[in-house]
Amino acid sequence: MRIVETTIFTIEPDDNCLNIIDADYKDEYGLVLVQKRHNKFELIVNGTTLYTRLKINYPFVRWIDDKHFLIMNPRTKGEKHNLFIMNIDGEVRRSFYCGDAVQDVAVSKEEIWCRNINRRVSIV
Repeated sequence: MRIVETTIFTIEPDDNCLNIIDADYKDEYGLVLVQKRHNKFELIVNGTTLYTRLKINYPFVRWIDDKHFLIMNPRTKGEKHNLFIMNIDGEVRRSFYCGDAVQDVAVSKEEIWCRNINRRVSIV
């Protein structure tokens, strides 16, 4: 077995106003990342920064396919939808309610799985 190390994202050492919130990397799709800089969230898709108008608080991001990813708010705070499917240009294509207090989200070929603190699983 051969281990290969590759840097896919770096933060400048003096940038203490930047925090990585969540990221997903797949060899065939690249890197999608949510970071918080100066109390504002930014989406990074393969090196391109997207500024979204979504109300997001410590979201999860996951690739769906090479042209789409999801961003999901774990807490709904009264919002009707908290999971948003976006294209790599930053346009929201669909949105859903996937439950409140979500701890994790996973994507399969046919479904999106959301697990909340009560261990209930929603399938979108």
